Amino acid sequence: MTAYPSLETAIYALRLESHDYLIKPFTPEQLINSISQAIRKIKMREKEEVRLINNSKSNDFGEIIFASEKMKKIIETVQKIAPVDCEVLITGESGVGKELIARTIHKLSPRAGKEFVAVNSAAIPENLIEAELFGYEKGAFTGANQTKKGLIECADGGTLFLDEICDMPPQSQAKLLRFLQEKTIRRLGSTKEIKLDVRVIAATNKDIENEVKEGKFREDLFWRINQVHIHIPPLRERKEDIPALVNYFLKKYSSELGKEIEGFDEEAMKIFEKYP
Repeated sequence: MTAYPSLETAIYALRLESHDYLIKPFTPEQLINSISQAIRKIKMREKEEVRLINNSKSNDFGEIIFASEKMKKIIETVQKIAPVDCEVLITGESGVGKELIARTIHKLSPRAGKEFVAVNSAAIPENLIEAELFGYEKGAFTGANQTKKGLIECADGGTLFLDEICDMPPQSQAKLLRFLQEKTIRRLGSTKEIKLDVRVIAATNKDIENEVKEGKFREDLFWRINQVHIHIPPLRERKEDIPALVNYFLKKYSSELGKEIEGFDEEAMKIFEKYP
């Protein structure tokens, strides 16, 4: 705003990407109208940025909805490392989207046409995890009535996602380390080595470095899977993502349930953003 309008100040304002150029005197209504228009433009720009990110022609981010700088940096890292055949460790609290990030790395990699095999290490009983991961030959143990491929073998050419890797028992950790080093496995009950081409992405919601210090997780395996480390902060630390997520889920469930709900009012959005 200025009481001395001139071509020079108008050009200067344009260079600063100013929304408006107000000349005194002006009414309160003119000022309020200008500010309201500026806010609308900012909101439209933010929505467009989120839309462009989520509909990028060169990338497939699936259901990774974000607007924050923190998530933008993570996606930039994902784009950089996806084509590079390195092991990745993803850390973060339960529910932050570790598997979504792992699937995105797979989709953006040259392995996209092959299998993405997800394994929850905590959900498999300790006495079965080796048979599940490495497979077994017929007669290897009681109940092994036929030869079965392990999950690592099923991921040949593709990606193996090992969720909650800190819950993997020590003996299985040792076998996994050998696989990562040699790129071969041996089914239970077999003497034959099978050469495989598998990218491993591991994830945990625990402090894995502390697990190493306490002797609960092998240090050599930690360094092997930690070639690239991606930490996903919880939503409470990236609240800029909340409006984008709220609008995404509103659109998704309105469509599924046949509702026509346009949005949330300001008070409701503030409740979302303040929720711990």
